[in-house]
Amino acid sequence: MRALSTPTVDAVLGRATDGGYWSIGLKRHGGSAFATVPMSCSTTWTRQRDRLRALGLRVHQQPALSDVDTIARRPAPSPARLLAPGLPARSRRWRHDPSAAALR
Repeated sequence: MRALSTPTVDAVLGRATDGGYWSIGLKRHGGSAFATVPMSCSTTWTRQRDRLRALGLRVHQQPALSDVDTIARRPAPSPARLLAPGLPARSRRWRHDPSAAALR
């Protein structure tokens, strides 16, 4: 999303490995940016990119990543997530507490 702060970028779009996208950001309101773009199909990212370009927006493409569309595709939580689910990832730290083993 940092790319939106540059004057040559109007939109950012991150491709998901399944053909959709995992992120989108627009520098200004884009109410019609999603018109005619089918969601949840293998061409969603391409159609969304083409729609943004058709509106005259300069699109920065973010790296392709896997996203989670269904609970079945959800990765197993990390130990840090289980210990502190409400904290942002960078705030969580795994700490070994030997006394906790005795409580199990």
